[in-house]
Amino acid sequence: MPSDVSTESVQSVAANPRTDRPERKVFAAPSREGLLICAASLMPAFLFSLMAFSNAMGLLSMIQAGPDDDPMGSAHGWLHLGHQTLTAAFSMLICWLFLIRRPSTQSRGAGGWLSDVIAVGGTVIVLALSMAPRTNDSTLALATSEALMTVGLIIMVIGLASLGRSFGVMPRARGLVKGGLYRWVRHPIYLGEFLAFGGMTLPALSPLTFTIYAIFVMLQLYRMVNEELTLRAAYPEYDAYRATTARLLPGVY
Repeated sequence: MPSDVSTESVQSVAANPRTDRPERKVFAAPSREGLLICAASLMPAFLFSLMAFSNAMGLLSMIQAGPDDDPMGSAHGWLHLGHQTLTAAFSMLICWLFLIRRPSTQSRGAGGWLSDVIAVGGTVIVLALSMAPRTNDSTLALATSEALMTVGLIIMVIGLASLGRSFGVMPRARGLVKGGLYRWVRHPIYLGEFLAFGGMTLPALSPLTFTIYAIFVMLQLYRMVNEELTLRAAYPEYDAYRATTARLLPGVY
């Protein structure tokens, strides 16, 4: 009878409540996707930590030596100390924000894996500029370099603080920021980088360093486009923000 079959089925399930549950493994084999996610998260954190540690050690060495002992004079020593302080603050702030940043609402942003690779490349390529030998010792070039680096580093630090927990290297939606420096430009950190690394290039100007800087600018411009496409897809209000806020320079671009 149907009622007997139904009763037996219920009793069988009740007697063996775990027969339909999937078996759980305490130590499951890692998936390829999981390993890639861990690598993409841990590698930048490791690099940022190394940069922060190196900059902090450099700052301590400069403080111990004293800016007055600079071979190029006391004024240059204090200015160099200011640069190192701003650089250390920027790198340590990146480390902190990387740890407390909001989780992304997307598995991948605009541009796919290519935009992720370019984001890392645009971050790393400028290291070559810091190792380039000096080729220009003119007073005008050095003064312009110091001014650009100082202004650029200040913008970078304030821009990063304005970005806060929405910080990220890859193009991902972690919140729409419209305060701080983002009230006037959509990409203040990139603006600061263009100025600071442009200033770094001037004393070491050569066909090679000029090419490196030009590639860096193109990579960052590509990142800007993908970040904006990513934010447009995640936040409908981004179009209104973009229509009233300059990309890099108010009233110009």
